[in-house]
Amino acid sequence: MTKCSVKWCKNYSGGSSNISFHLFPRDPSRKRKWVEAVRREDTWIPTKHSAICSVHFETAYFNNNAKKQKKLEKDAVPTLFLPIYSQEVNNKHSIESVQINPDVVVPAESLNPLQEDVQLVQTTKSNQVQVLDSPRMLRLRKKIHEQTKKIKRLQYSNRCLRKRVTTLEEILISLTEKNLITEDDSVVLEKLGRKTKDLLERIKQKKETGNVPR
Repeated sequence: MTKCSVKWCKNYSGGSSNISFHLFPRDPSRKRKWVEAVRREDTWIPTKHSAICSVHFETAYFNNNAKKQKKLEKDAVPTLFLPIYSQEVNNKHSIESVQINPDVVVPAESLNPLQEDVQLVQTTKSNQVQVLDSPRMLRLRKKIHEQTKKIKRLQYSNRCLRKRVTTLEEILISLTEKNLITEDDSVVLEKLGRKTKDLLERIKQKKETGNVPR
């Protein structure tokens, strides 16, 4: 079975009946042109069985007088559907061939701006940590914590006082509705309730401000 020598061409004898295969010419000049056309490795050398299929030749290169099989003209050279050298591949090899010298000193002026930004951010974070850990900041945080606890205690005490006043008022209303106290007693207790309420309010304000209203 004969395979086409053109790189990446998958045609072979025994496949399509419309495809013919043509051996490399013996003439050195023509043979060199065919070798260049197949785009194989530089070290590749065609054998006496190497051939190129008719797909890669123009119609004008075929001898129309040949009846049984396609015959090429003597000056025929494959020009169709040939692989193209990739410039990207050449560039890749060029890049890989470049060696980096680790001893080269890069000037500070050539530093990437992004690297400078990273260094600035790291320095800023370090300064922030130092400020947060300073003795003054530690004292302030401790004082804030103590004041927060004090506010919570006052809020709890305030809720208890309000609940106590509400309970006294409810008791007074309940006693009056059940006729367990006289009207005069109700007035007296109501006055006492108001005084108690005022007293509780004064106590509350004293705890909050430290001053007793007159």
